[in-house]
Amino acid sequence: MTPADRWIRALHDSSLRLATTVARLGPDELAAPSYADGWSIGQVLSHLGSAAEICTGLLKRGLAGDVRAPVREELRGGAAPRPRPQPPPGPADHGRPDHRRRPAGALPGLLSPSSDSPARLENQPRSCCERQ
Repeated sequence: MTPADRWIRALHDSSLRLATTVARLGPDELAAPSYADGWSIGQVLSHLGSAAEICTGLLKRGLAGDVRAPVREELRGGAAPRPRPQPPPGPADHGRPDHRRRPAGALPGLLSPSSDSPARLENQPRSCCERQ
């Protein structure tokens, strides 16, 4: 096994350990605040999953001889640009009955393993009270 193979294997193993741990969390636990101020546990996990996927892709690309700097569109798999985040709601918004409502079905399928990349966190729910 080459050093590069060991790095890729370590990234995959770390992602699988995280996915195994996260699979036990329910919707309330994922929506709970994390130690990162203003971020839910689910948002932190989504960030970690995205970073692992991006790093694995960059490592594989570098091993293949591609030494170009990362390009945002390539890192997102050619996805269309994301809309700019809206400003956070003000205190007046907190009285609305739907201010913490989440989209139906947002949590099922949060973890979607892929055969050639680390576990990904998708469909991360957001409410007006969570950072975009």
